[in-house]
Parts: sequence; structure tokens; C-alpha cells
Amino acid sequence: MASDETDAVVEHLEGLRAIFAAPVQVGGFSVDVGITFGVASIEGDPPARLAAAVAAAEETSEAHNPIAIAETGSETDLLWDISLRARIDEAMEAGEIYCVYQPKIDLASKSRAIPISNPRPINGAQRHAISPDPAAGPKWPMDNLRLHSVRGVEALVRWHDPARGFISPLHFIQQCEKAGRMEHLTRYVLQSACSAGQLLHFRGRTISMSVNISATLLGDMRVVGLVRNVLQATRFDPQYLTLEITETARISDHNVASSILQELRSIGVRIAMDDFGVGAASYEAFYELPFDEIKIDRLFITNIAKDPKARAIVSSIAAMGREARITVVAEGLENPQDIALLEHVGCQQVQGFAFSRPLSLSNLLEYQDFTSDRAIANMV
Repeated sequence: MASDETDAVVEHLEGLRAIFAAPVQVGGFSVDVGITFGVASIEGDPPARLAAAVAAAEETSEAHNPIAIAETGSETDLLWDISLRARIDEAMEAGEIYCVYQPKIDLASKSRAIPISNPRPINGAQRHAISPDPAAGPKWPMDNLRLHSVRGVEALVRWHDPARGFISPLHFIQQCEKAGRMEHLTRYVLQSACSAGQLLHFRGRTISMSVNISATLLGDMRVVGLVRNVLQATRFDPQYLTLEITETARISDHNVASSILQELRSIGVRIAMDDFGVGAASYEAFYELPFDEIKIDRLFITNIAKDPKARAIVSSIAAMGREARITVVAEGLENPQDIALLEHVGCQQVQGFAFSRPLSLSNLLEYQDFTSDRAIANMV
């Protein structure tokens, strides 16, 4: 369509949708049919605009957004996204996609911390020490902060592209989904994380490893075979693996997802609900699916000291987790002064920049070899 004809085109497509509102008779059966549309302007390179329309169609849904208009972006950005999808496998092969690890701290154990005033500079061999993207956040001083022991780490995927530098995880994960490579990326991250966990255990540090699993994979039992095969290949003890389910609102069938999660738990792994409290993680999913852990979204943790409503929400979620006998984790802690509040409301574990940025495996191993009187905030 031409860019000035949007309203007319949308009206026409609504009419087409109305035609499909009635069931279709096929072989003596009445079949309900749904139809959605992706729309893009014809200005620019035709193949690129067609790709934009297809990408918009992939974002549609019968219930909420049946007609999606492609965003107007530069042709360079659009072609970059298309090439990004094509480069996913190559980037994994080249080690451009890799994992960093953010510690999860146990609030039940405490010892005195001494801040590291002059951390060693990062050399070329440590280029993957942390992700220097804008989301990395500030370093916080550890003066007078009690050090709590590391209960586990969460594996976070990063992509450093030679041409564009660090690519936002949200962006390239979305491109993985559009390219149909989400399962492949999950296997790659899980393999990296379990291998790292096995190495930590070999060094005498039996901490847990958490890995994000997209809710879009919970519609097929293949994910169980994927997890089982990686555990067998890496020989990582499944009782130390936690699978964090992201975007639970995207689960299309809770019964199917529940069966898959129960099968995963039978292997011995733990299941966590990520980002609880915001739109993508609902009480319905919490109630119907078998979770061992719940992670309170950073929106409430960040505001716990200054906003009574945020504090009340965190307190109620912690109490709910306690009653349900599951682990409660506060994620996104930035201010060390808020630790006492989290302890008071009943959170068992916490992670965030107040303790540590995400670390490379080499830096994580180095930290794990530290004695208990060393702090980790400035490790990186």
C-alpha cells in the first residue's frame, strides 16, 4: 500500500476478516478460520518491504492485534534485521554469542565484606568479562555491606557483533524467534551454562545454574529431550539446574505446558517463574503451572524503599511464596541499603548490580576462588 492509504487499507482488511467470521464447510465438517494481516508501505526496496510486512504479520494475533502495520524504519535497519537472522548460526559458531553469569545471593548467610578499591584492569583475554551495554548499570560501593554467599548464578546471553558491537539481547532474541531459531539458541545457551556449571562443581563450588527458557517452547515436548540431552552431554547434575520460564503470557495451552514442566521436573531440574508481577507473568500461570521458584520483577524491587505500594507488593508476593513453599528471588537490586527491607519481607535470594554485574566465566571462577573477606561488586 501507499503510505497515505493506511486507513482505507485497514478498513478493507476488516471487511475481509468479516468474511472469515463464518465457519467454512470442509468434508462435511464445520471449521473455524482465523485470518490476520501484516501491512507495509511500498516505498523503498520491494523485497525489503515485503519482509517488513511478513514480520508485521508474525506479530499479529486474532484476539488483540489482527492487523499490524509495519513500523517505518530505515531500509538499512530493516536489511540489518534480516541479515541478523541469517547470521545467528554463524555468530554462535564464531563465539560472538556467549553467556555471562550474574550471581544469585543467599540472604540467609552473612559475612563481612571488604571492598576492592583497585580492581585489576580487564585485558584483551577478558573481553567477555561483562557486557558493556547500557543495561550493565553502575557499580555500587560495598563499604559496610555484609557479604552473603553465592547460592547460584543466572546465565545471560550476549552477542558482540564485529560490525555493530553489542546487540541488545531483547532484539536478537526476537530475531531468533522470527527466524525459527529459538530452540537452537536455547540449546546453545543451555549447553554453555551447564558446561560452566560442571566446571564450577569440579572446582568444588556446587552452586545452581539458572537458564531462561522462552514460554514459546512449552507447546512441544521436544524441549524435554533438549534439556535431557544437554544434561547427559555435559554430565551436569540436574538438581542444580533451574529453568526460568519467561513471558508466561505467551503460553497458549496451560495443560500442555504443565505436562511439559512436570516432565522436566521428573528429570530433576527446578522450574522458576521469571518477572512475576508484570503483564507477562500472571497469577493464573502461577496457580496452574508447577513452579519451584518465583522471581519478583525489578520494577518493584527498584522502588521498594521509596514507594509503599511497591513494598506492599513485594511483601505480599514473598508471603505467597512462603505459603506455597517455593523460593522467592528478588531481581534487579541496585541499592545495597534495600537488602534489609528484602530480608524483612521474606525474600530468600536476591540478584542485581548491588552485588555484582554479570561476570564472564573466567571472572566468575576467579571470584569463586576468593576468600570470604573479598567483595564481588568491583570484581569486574
